[in-house]
Amino acid sequence: MSNDLSPKISAGLERALDQALGSATAAGTWRLDPQKSTVEIHARTIWGLVPVHGSFSGVEGGGEVESDGTVVGTLTIRADSLDTGNAKRDTHLRGKDFFDVENHPALIVGISGVDRIGNARLRVTGELQVRGAKGPIAFDTEVIALGDSSVRLRGDLVVDRTAFGLTWNQLGMITRRVTARVVLDFVREGA
Repeated sequence: MSNDLSPKISAGLERALDQALGSATAAGTWRLDPQKSTVEIHARTIWGLVPVHGSFSGVEGGGEVESDGTVVGTLTIRADSLDTGNAKRDTHLRGKDFFDVENHPALIVGISGVDRIGNARLRVTGELQVRGAKGPIAFDTEVIALGDSSVRLRGDLVVDRTAFGLTWNQLGMITRRVTARVVLDFVREGA
């Protein structure tokens, strides 16, 4: 198979890494494109036998890339926007047993660091806030260049839900670990 496109692909990935990590040309404000970004959850119930999937439709955020490569940002996820395809389950998840959306309307991810860990891979670190409980997070993302002024980060974050007060578990049917799968498109402002 011909490898004629590999220099273009490599250059695009390198540009995406530079944009995500910071360079003289990437410094500035980046905003999340909520129409192209997704946040999903994946868990198992009935003693780990049945998968449960859901997605949040209310996602917004952005960040700053400094000229020295420092990256900070915030992702806000509306807890009431969760849809698992089962209205009764969604009502329960939005209630006091889980997200308690009346008192805690959003899940907040604060990003405090981004480091290159390989070709087109980043380690994102920060803090997750759910129901007022905060805890450190770290997850790896794939970087995809979408253009000179846009970049996509794609990755999975595994969370122990009990660390954030989500302890309801009738008869031990729900596993503790939940995977959040994110696809986040960022556009540089002013581009």
